[in-house]
Amino acid sequence: MGDLTPEEQSAIDAWLNKNKPVKYPTGHSSVYDEFGNKRVTLRFRMAGIAKRIRSTLKKDPTMTYDELAEYLIMPYDDVVAVCRKHNIKVNT
Repeated sequence: MGDLTPEEQSAIDAWLNKNKPVKYPTGHSSVYDEFGNKRVTLRFRMAGIAKRIRSTLKKDPTMTYDELAEYLIMPYDDVVAVCRKHNIKVNT
């Protein structure tokens, strides 16, 4: 990838002065972290699971670990590990 020309950089700076970057309510992608780095496989898998758990809990916040594992068709141990690592509060 080449460097930006001074005209291109000044156009970007002018746009950034008038506009602010938008943070979407869904958060960051599960493939890339907030710094734009690609996640490694285990972290990528756990982040994807955490995203699915959070979206499921938005629909029904009273679900337990067992119900989440059954609903997401995942092993119980994976659900518990992800919830603990990502500080997701679940009914026990």
